[in-house]
Amino acid sequence: IMARRLLASGVYPTHRQGSAAMTAQAQPHIMHVDFLGERVLFDASTPAARWRVETLADKEPDTLAWLAQLRLGEVFGDIGANVGMYSMAASRLVGPQGRVLAYEPGPVTFAVLRRNLEANGCTNVRAFPLALSDRPGRVSLSVPDVVQARYAYGDSFHSMTPVAEGDEGGSECVTLDAHLAGMGIARA
Repeated sequence: IMARRLLASGVYPTHRQGSAAMTAQAQPHIMHVDFLGERVLFDASTPAARWRVETLADKEPDTLAWLAQLRLGEVFGDIGANVGMYSMAASRLVGPQGRVLAYEPGPVTFAVLRRNLEANGCTNVRAFPLALSDRPGRVSLSVPDVVQARYAYGDSFHSMTPVAEGDEGGSECVTLDAHLAGMGIARA
């Protein structure tokens, strides 16, 4: 996962509390997770997703320490957001004055990302089904054969390759600079 801190400017949507208790009761695969001092709900309907949640603090302590430095009002970019673990935590850390931009090009994983954000009331997060690269176009996401047998959403084994011009397949790919400029966000 690659993430960037961006400067915030302007007023953004407010953070609201979601129907977390009702969601967890209605869907038994939802886990309650204490994450950076915040309680979040997480869709753990596959063994890979459950493992990711259960081992996050042990396998990514430097990333978590860096993320904990976010301040109210900042803009956070979660590039390769996967199912949104960092986006959900950043949503709370930057508060209603801040903004989180979550980029996840995989369609199945993007659907889970959206469900996780909704379940946690992350209204200051905008999720985009986009790939980011140094040039715009369309890309195909693939999972290497060596991990294909155990691949499930929540895993992070994608490779991106350009799609031939005129081919409608793949995911839309944009540059971060162009996407931010289109939203009126200046990079620091």
